Amino acid sequence: MKYKEGESLADHLNEIQGIMDQLSDMGIKMEDEVVALLVLASLPESWETLKILLTYSAKDGVINMEIFKSGVLNEEMRKRSQGASSSSSQSDLLTVDSRSRGRSEARDSKQRGKNRGKSNKFANIHCHHCKEKGHIRRFCPKFRNERRKGK
Repeated sequence: MKYKEGESLADHLNEIQGIMDQLSDMGIKMEDEVVALLVLASLPESWETLKILLTYSAKDGVINMEIFKSGVLNEEMRKRSQGASSSSSQSDLLTVDSRSRGRSEARDSKQRGKNRGKSNKFANIHCHHCKEKGHIRRFCPKFRNERRKGK
């Protein structure tokens, strides 16, 4: 039993749960982890990232069924909203942003890079060395200074 793109994932989960209930009535008990693995196996290739994420995020190697279900259903909602927004205006895909294409207006060396915003992908990360927020140990100024002084 495979999940088909576009179907309701909640219906798919309910169908699998119905089968598990029938097996339980016959005296065959399936562990939550086995059920979760069956659901993962029924998902198509486009769900591969979520499959890997849920498999490796299981605490002590055991998949919590409630967390698993909410993760899968949240991914379905994300995919549906992403699909709705991307298919709603196909012409947007053909639009080219002139600000980011071609050469910059500022060509002298003093102006290069100043018009770009600085994003910090480490904004919510804490350094393991100095415990400050905003960088990792590899980029920690205190760690670098200590290494320089230690050499």
